[in-house]
Amino acid sequence: MKGPKNPTQCLNSMVQKNAETPDKSACPTCEEEMFFALKDAHHEFSLPLTTLLQCLQLAEHHGGVPTLPVEWWVQLHQRYELKLRI
Repeated sequence: MKGPKNPTQCLNSMVQKNAETPDKSACPTCEEEMFFALKDAHHEFSLPLTTLLQCLQLAEHHGGVPTLPVEWWVQLHQRYELKLRI
């Protein structure tokens, strides 16, 4: 899948916040507390918070972001039962 050639294009195609509260009855078995609505020029999709946190940890592991405190990761692991490298 090709992304936009110009990073500004990506920023200009952001999803607008929906003021409505999500209807959790639509998915009573969903365990995710939060989703992020994302879109590019051709696609709209959602990203669960747990997936975002796993991506953040991977970025940290590969030096893409500064090291975060171990205590912070432990709290996230306990709260979300994530499979994290601690």
